[in-house]
This record gives sequence, C-alpha cells and structure tokens, in this order.
Amino acid sequence: MKLIRLLLCAVLLASGFAARSQYFLTGQDAARTKWKQLNTTHFRLIFPEEYARHAQQTANLLEAAYPVVNAGLGARSLRTDVVLHNQNSISNALVAWAPRRMDFFHVPPQDGYSQDWNSQLVLHELRHVAQLSRLETGFGRGLRFMFGQQATGAMAGLFLPSWFLEGDAVWAETYLSRTGRGRTPTFEAGLKAQLLQKGAYSYEKAWFGSFRDFTPDIYELGYHIVAFNSLQHGQKLWENAVQHSATRPWKVYPFSAALRQQTGMGAGKLYRATMDSLKNYWASKAVVDSMTHIQLSPDRRHYTNYRYPQSTPHGIVAFRTSFDDLSRIVKIDATGEQVLFTPYYIFPEGFSARNHLVAWNEFQPDLRWTNRAYSVIKLGDIHTGKIRQLSRKSYYYAPDLNHAGDKIAVAEVRPDGSSAILIIDIQTGETRTAWSSETYFVSQPKWLADDEHIAFLCTGPRGKAIWLLNVRSQHAVQYTSFVFNDFHLSSGGDGQVFLHGTWAGRHEAMMFDFATKQLKRLTSTSFAASDPVLASGGDSLIFAAYTADGWKLAKSAYRPIESPGTDFSQPAGDSLLGFALDPERFTIDKAPIPDSLYLVRPYRKGLNLFRLHSWAPFYVDAVSELIRPGFSLMSQNSLSTMVATAGYDYDLNEGTGKSVFKLSYYGFFPEIEASLSNGRRRGKAYIENREYDLRWDETSAGVQLGLPLNFTRNRWQRGLRLGAGVNLLHRVMDKDVGLQFKQNLSTVFNYNLLAYNLDRKKMRDIFPRTGQIARIIFRHTPFDEDPGSQFFASATAYFPGLANHHGIRLYVAMHEEQAGYYNFGSYISVPRGYTGLFGRSMRAAKLDYAFPLAYPDHRVGPLIYTKRLRTNLFYDFLQSPDRQFSSSGIELWADVHLFRLQAPVSMGFRMSFLMPEGRAVSEFIFGIDWNSIY
Repeated sequence: MKLIRLLLCAVLLASGFAARSQYFLTGQDAARTKWKQLNTTHFRLIFPEEYARHAQQTANLLEAAYPVVNAGLGARSLRTDVVLHNQNSISNALVAWAPRRMDFFHVPPQDGYSQDWNSQLVLHELRHVAQLSRLETGFGRGLRFMFGQQATGAMAGLFLPSWFLEGDAVWAETYLSRTGRGRTPTFEAGLKAQLLQKGAYSYEKAWFGSFRDFTPDIYELGYHIVAFNSLQHGQKLWENAVQHSATRPWKVYPFSAALRQQTGMGAGKLYRATMDSLKNYWASKAVVDSMTHIQLSPDRRHYTNYRYPQSTPHGIVAFRTSFDDLSRIVKIDATGEQVLFTPYYIFPEGFSARNHLVAWNEFQPDLRWTNRAYSVIKLGDIHTGKIRQLSRKSYYYAPDLNHAGDKIAVAEVRPDGSSAILIIDIQTGETRTAWSSETYFVSQPKWLADDEHIAFLCTGPRGKAIWLLNVRSQHAVQYTSFVFNDFHLSSGGDGQVFLHGTWAGRHEAMMFDFATKQLKRLTSTSFAASDPVLASGGDSLIFAAYTADGWKLAKSAYRPIESPGTDFSQPAGDSLLGFALDPERFTIDKAPIPDSLYLVRPYRKGLNLFRLHSWAPFYVDAVSELIRPGFSLMSQNSLSTMVATAGYDYDLNEGTGKSVFKLSYYGFFPEIEASLSNGRRRGKAYIENREYDLRWDETSAGVQLGLPLNFTRNRWQRGLRLGAGVNLLHRVMDKDVGLQFKQNLSTVFNYNLLAYNLDRKKMRDIFPRTGQIARIIFRHTPFDEDPGSQFFASATAYFPGLANHHGIRLYVAMHEEQAGYYNFGSYISVPRGYTGLFGRSMRAAKLDYAFPLAYPDHRVGPLIYTKRLRTNLFYDFLQSPDRQFSSSGIELWADVHLFRLQAPVSMGFRMSFLMPEGRAVSEFIFGIDWNSIY
C-alpha cells in the first residue's frame, strides 16, 4: 500500500511540474517605468521611483510583521523579492513561488475595511510565504533540492486545500490586527445566512462551488474553518497539518490525515463539525428582523444581489449582479424591472444616480501592458440610453453626482500613493482638485444636499474617520475619531451623511449628523444592511438587506431605531466567533513599527534578466506538457518580463537528444521569443525498395515577434495579436548513410494574426453568447531551392441558442499549401472521429450546439464531485480535392473534481458517426484546467 501511495505521489508531482512548466507570469508594467530597489534583512523591494516613500513604509511593515507571521506556522526565514506596482487600478496582491516573490498592487479598495492597505497586504501575503516555506521541510525539502522552487508550488497546489491557503491568510490578517475581514459581519453574512436559512452543503460543494447554488468563496469558507479550529484546538493544528503534508506527501490525503491524528476528524468531518458549531453559535446570537419594511427588488430564481440603490424620479436605480446573468444597471419601478446599461467591471462603491443620469467607474485595461489598467468615469443617460466616457487613462473611483446633476465628485488614487477628491464638470469635462492628502487614503466622497459640502473618508494607521470638505474654500475638517470599526458612506443628506457599518457586532444602516456629531442606527436586520439612501420625499429609507438568496432592496420608514444614538468611537470587541483573544498578542496596528530609512538604489533591468528558480532531472515540453528524459533549467525574473529555459531533450523513439534553449522577453512593446536547439536526429527512409537508416546533425534557430493588443470595452472582450517570425533549420547527414539532403539550410518565415470580439460569459454559459474569432497564418520558404508556402485562415462565430446558456459555435477554415522542400504541419481542424487527414488544399466547417443537462452537485465520497452535466451536438465537414469527409454525433461531458484535487476536470464520451464510411467511432474525451488553481 505504501508503494502504491509513493507511486501516486510521484505521478501527481510530475503532472504538477508539467502543468506549471509554462511559468506563472504576473503581467508586465509599462516599458518606460523607472525601477528602484531597496534591501532589508529579509526582502528586496522593487518599485517605481515615484513610489519610494510608500516603499519605505512597506519595508518597515514587512520586517516588523515577518517574524510573528512566520512563527504562527513555524516557518523558516527566507529572503523574498517584493514587487510594488502602481499602474494598475485593481486592488490586489499575490505570492508566487517559481520564482519566489510577492506582488503588491498599490491601489486600496474603496470598500476596504478600516485599516491601512499596506498593513493588510503585508499580513495576508506574508502568511502565504510562511505556508509555502513551511512545506520546504522533510520530504518537501528533498523535492526542493531535486526540482527547485517549482516543487514547493506543486506541493501547495496538490496537497494544501485552497480554502486553507486563503482562509489561513485571512485568519492572520484578522488575528494579528485590530480589524481584518474576519471581524466584519458582511464577510460572514454569506456563510451565516446559508447555514441558518438553508443548512450546510457537502464539503466538496462548499469547497469547489456549484453551478446551481451560491456558495461562499474560499476566503470566507476557509477563514471560518481555520479561525474556529485555531481557537478551539490551537494554532499548532494547522502548522502540524502543513508539516505533515511536507514530510509525508505519499499519504493519499496528508493534510486530512494530520487533522485526523490531532482531532479525530479528517478534513471533511472537521468541516461538518465546524459548520454545526457555527450554526449553533449564530443561531444563539440571531437577531430577529424587527423592522417593518417592504421588499422593492423582485424575487429571482437564482442568487442575485441588488446594491447601491439610488432614488430618482424614474424609480430606483441599482446595480445588479446575478448568479445567472451579467452585471447590469437596472431600474425598478411600479411596472417592474428594466435593464438600463450593461457595463464592464464596476468597482465596489462605484455607482451613483441622480435625476436622469447614472455615473459609475469602470475598469478599462491598457492597450498593451497587463499591469497598467485604469478606472474611468462613465455617464449614462436614462432617457436616451447613451453612454459617455468622461475620463481617459484615469484612476478615479466612487463617483457621486451632486443634487443639481451638473458635477461629479470622485476619489483619485495617484501613482505616488497620494489620493485626492476631484470634481468633474459634466458639461465641459473639466476636472479640478478639491482636496488631497499624502498622509491618508481618501475615499467615498458624498455630496451633501447643499452641493457645497462633500463628506468623505480618510483611512490611516489608526483606522478610518469621517471628514467634511467645503468645496468653495477647499478646507476639510475631521468630524469623527479614527476607529477600526468597519463602515462605509452611502449617500449625503441635509447636514448628514448616511452610512452602513459595524457597531456592537452588527452591520446596519446608520446616519451621522454633522451638527450634533451623533450616529444613529436606522435598520435592524437578520444578517446585514447596507447602502442606505433617502427616498424622494425624505420620509422613507431605501437600503439593501442580505439574505441567503443575495442582497435585496427594501424600503422602510425613516426613523432612528435607538436613542440617543451610538457612540461612534465605541471600539469593536476583541473576540472572534465567541472566543476571547490573547490581549498580549502582536497586532500590527499597535505594534511599534520602525521608521528605518533604507538605501534606495537603481534597479537595472538589464542586469536582472535571469533568475534561476527551478530545475528537473527530465525535460519538460511546455507546449505539449510532456515529460521526457533529459534535464531542464528554468529562469524567470521578478518583473515577469524575461522567461528562459535551457535543457537537454532526449527522444526515446529516435534514441537521440538535443540541447534546447528558449527565451521570451515581454518588456518591450512587441514581445520577443527566441529559440535555439542543436543535436542528433535519426529516422528511416525507403527509396527504390531499399531501407536507409538516417542519421544527421540538426540545428534550429528562430525569432518570433508578437504584439498583443487589448481593446476590451464595455461588455465586449476585444483583442488583436499580430506576429511575425523566422526560423532557420540546418541539417547535415552523416556521410556513411548513403543519402544527402537536397539542401542543408532552410529558412521559414511566418506571419500570423489573431483577432477576437467576444461577449462576456455568464457563469453557466458554455460558449460566449455572441462573438467572433479570426485567425490567419502564412508561412513560406522563399530562399529554398524548391520553395513552399502555406496559407491558413479560420473564423469562429458564436450565436445564442434556443434557451438560456445554450450556445451555437460555427467554425470555418481553409488550408492552401504549395509543396516544396520544407513540409509544413496543418492547422486545420479535421472532423471528429477521423485521424491522419492531410491535403494540400482543404476546406473545413464545424457546427456545434451545446447546452447544459443538469447541475447535480453529486459526490461519491472523496473520489468524484460532479458539478455539471452537459452535451454537445455536432456536425463536421472537410473537403479536399479528391474526397469529402463528414461526421456527426454527440458529446456528453461531466465537469467534475477528482480525488478532491483543485484543478477542475472535464471528461466524457464522444460518439461520432462517419457518414461516408457508415460507421461509428467512440472516444473518451478528457481535459484538465490547471490555470484555475492559480
């Protein structure tokens, strides 16, 4: 049995190495970015020169927190690169392990909790570093020695559940601070409502999700499992589980086995016990919804959220996200619900409506650079349905229309880390700065009724506070103390601002009066209330209330529920899930953070192109994901601009090997890929009834230029990729073979184009609802003695089917080749059921009709969890000059997770009926999505 487990471990790790051989690129910043660096004891920070002040702050936070975060898992200290990006509009951070690095994206989220953004990133991402470094012990350390850093990344993906990786990081950010997601009722609302209203799902469904029901994400699920059991059994529980995975990976489920040794329960049983305990705890603390309110949003069949309601003369305008639809801006009135606009990604707290206008800030990618993206302001007209973009290449957030409807207040986040309140004139587009700060993060501006004052939030090391800005004088006043309670502004009123926040363990709609400085609660809900706004007339309150079926819009009488009010400075209790916390523990918010000033030096991109991080005693083909005898060396720099592979590839079939070197550079506007290989080749030839044993030396060298352009706008994902390249092939036959090549050198030129225009997919969609993809490739050998050429073109179009989530795909292609000395491979897709179809001139067409059959959410122990069954009806056709081929048939697919592995698998059965031959061909079909586990 142990031998079988060892073999299984080897297979899983080998497949993991193969899957990750394509490297994990975190995108590229603009080529003209001037990078600087500083070094601390444990980190090297790489950052744009204008971000130096925040880089110093981040460096001190990292060094202060690192020993404490590491100690929580017993991890050893490692030196790690940290790359700070300041050109992206998305609030994010990540840890990669091949090579080992952290990437921080500096824009704080508008809906973030009351903590400095850098502190959040430091605690969360350092915990990921600790998790992975803890794997480099025992057997894991041996794998690290044999395979480099890729071994650790593969082990984390294969043996540590994703809910643990993220849940443990959320636990660290919460336990080691005075705030964190774990203290916010809105973060727990999804799981809490599900348990109290619908009950617990199976372990597999909770972990891997569902196409049928909403399930909280792995951050929320994982935090509650990790936090509850850390407080119940001690934090050693998780350290031992990670260590067990590193030292005994040959066990089928080493992480679960370690939990069973310590608690008597494996991962699945521990999950169920945790859910039972949480359900009982939350039921004992349940608040009966004592408010009299009317639901405004319609009930929908599937999980749906209605957020940010705005009262207008045309009805309630809100932002709708659905389990079964794209994100929409909708209007709700007495006649029902109407879709007004279908934007691209809208940032949280990024929506406002007044009179007939709707403003929002929308994600807009850069034309070329994946780490440079913008947040632009768009304005929609309810009367005409037209959309106007008010800003270009901006970092504007949380737009709020004033009551007159002629100006928009926005929060700007600048590349140097400072932030500001800006005012945009709707008619002229003129923008001016009303107030800025280098000390605090400024967010969520809200116009008061007089259109002369703007309430906004400032967040800093001591928490979050409400400020009030006089637009005319450009003078801002702090009105509340800084607190770590989670709260957010929603709308402005007459001398007051409406907000939603957490006091006394509840997240409810509130009102803050600037004259009296009183905070009054306006709602009493079962789970959470948010986004309060006064209805027209001022006697009713509109807000969003959470349920197990999503956020619902509600309306109630406008009156405070408690008197005299809530003390704004009342701190949140220092307990989690009913457990008191150690008051002497390290918390980043009150710990003495050093103010060391580190030496800043230039970061020379040219001197940091290569960073060897992994190797293998076999050769990995990144394209085919095959492993062959040989060896591999893998390099990737910290900026993700240079990837290089060197190795020796031995072909068992030919009994020969070749040295291979490949390099890709993504730091210029066009991407550059170069390759070089040299080695021996063998083959056989039959000429005039005589067999020849061919042996020759072969050298291949090539350069490829590529230009990926991103034109994504609104609901459409659009892009264009242009490419051109040349490859030289030099071959010399051994003299004793008795044959010679007609020519030793052949030069192949290639040119290619890929263009796409695709509608965004809903979660359940199999194909895009509509869209087009075009591809053109031309290759030729003009310098050969017997020149050849090949032209290939294909077009794919998508159309809606007869019902929701049904889709039609039409593929047409042509292939024309002029025979020459050099033989080209074919790109054309042949009819299903056939193999080995070749021709100089071919035309192909394929028609698919795909639709879902069921969403069973069915599990068979830990072996298989089936999320969806779907089918595909097809007809394929190919014509060559002398023959036609056609097939029709059916594919039955199951989207599953096998053996509790995180990468989703699609597998099924295909029956093809070959029409000319009149016979049927059956095939097993299989695919695995490794990218989904990153």
